[in-house]
Amino acid sequence: MQIFRYFNFLVPGILLLSPASAQEVHSTGHFDLSINYETDGGGWRAYVLNFDTDERSETDSIIFEVGDAGKQVIPAGEPWNLIGNEGDPVWVFPEVFSADQVYLGIGTRLLERGIFTGGLSNRGRINMRLVSVTGTGVDAGGTLTMWQAGFPPLVHYATGDGIGPEDALNDIPAGAHSHYNWAFSQPGDYAVTFEVSGELTPEFGGGFTSATATYYFRVTGETSSLLDGFAINDTWTWNEWFGSFVAGAYPWVYNEIQGWWYFTNANETSAFVWDSEIGWLWVSSELYPALYSFSREAWIEYGLFQDDFRWFYQDGPGWFTAPQS
Repeated sequence: MQIFRYFNFLVPGILLLSPASAQEVHSTGHFDLSINYETDGGGWRAYVLNFDTDERSETDSIIFEVGDAGKQVIPAGEPWNLIGNEGDPVWVFPEVFSADQVYLGIGTRLLERGIFTGGLSNRGRINMRLVSVTGTGVDAGGTLTMWQAGFPPLVHYATGDGIGPEDALNDIPAGAHSHYNWAFSQPGDYAVTFEVSGELTPEFGGGFTSATATYYFRVTGETSSLLDGFAINDTWTWNEWFGSFVAGAYPWVYNEIQGWWYFTNANETSAFVWDSEIGWLWVSSELYPALYSFSREAWIEYGLFQDDFRWFYQDGPGWFTAPQS
């Protein structure tokens, strides 16, 4: 296997060095993770292509950054269920162009037809398999998921259950250019390494050839914790959104007004709540006092606590009450 960087040929078996210290950080713009194969002896070449300036850069000289502009709340359904729990935060480089975010694709614009086997009209095709994802984002429990929208979505990389042979973008034609959604589940830095491979045609020596390249991503932001707060004493804690509560029996947490709440995920960013009158509710610190009621199939809003009753509001029916759980 050959390991490569743009403008640099490395001896097989030598690992890529750490990223260069003078990295450019881009949070907007149109870019490709671009792959080429030079038949004059250069072999595999990987680089970052900036469509706005038509410049090519080494893979380790660019960091793609996503922050608040790409922060979303995970909805229900595919492929979001591969990323985390409904309601958790996620940061996405979108498949569809957005002026305030990086518009990131994968391209083989410079890859000549006929070098590799396969593809329509013997155009040639290559594969791009995910090898590893490392960095501070991963250390914090972060994952990478990459897919194209559709019915159903076409998922190519999903590291939530580890990395395996199925984490691959296969049959990329020569001269192609496509965009994808790139989702990261935690803030931090990510070094994403791919293996590109293909079967050379007899004209170019035949046989299987491959190489690896690493691209760099950064997610800025914070994940809010429902249970961050001020310790009133050894038992009770207080925070701005939830009031006074006892978390000693976590994941069950007792709030002096709402009663018992059940927290669903380890990073404590969302919670399912059982109410004897309303049934199951869902909430996050970013959305409270709005809660989703599964029995009503609607969003309701907590209003106030009076005479041992909690008051809620729902569009349409209006105000209603429920006793403390």
